[in-house]
Amino acid sequence: MKIHRAHKLLVLIAFVLIGLLSFGQEDFDFKKFESFSLKDTIYIDLNGNNIMEKVYIKESECRKLFIREEGSKPIFFGCGNKDGLDLLSEVEWVDQWCIVFDKQVKEVLFKEDGDIDKDTLFNLERPSIYIGKKETGGGIITYKEGELYWIHQAD
Repeated sequence: MKIHRAHKLLVLIAFVLIGLLSFGQEDFDFKKFESFSLKDTIYIDLNGNNIMEKVYIKESECRKLFIREEGSKPIFFGCGNKDGLDLLSEVEWVDQWCIVFDKQVKEVLFKEDGDIDKDTLFNLERPSIYIGKKETGGGIITYKEGELYWIHQAD
């Protein structure tokens, strides 16, 4: 009887410790990443020209995600603007983001009719920005062959 109670107590302590260790951790599906609050500004060289871009979210009449590089025209998504990434005309849905350092990530590809075709592996040229919604998914903003590119991550 005493062993049974001790076992229950140990199991309860283990669950509490696991909960405490995972508290505040996002459910990103990457091996190496750095997460940020949506209020934070991220500094990253997305396009590989050795100049750090400033990536941030601004709340105004609607939410906008900006990518600004010194001396260049700002890129932004949201409020109907998509600056070359058709899936990002609105970013109200985003509730998490991080820098992804993985060299290879999953990309969900679609057929022309919009149905999911298959998953494939995509090689990231450099660290990139993931934006998403918890438990739903999102995508990675990166550069591919010198152009801004969206890697879809949700099924």
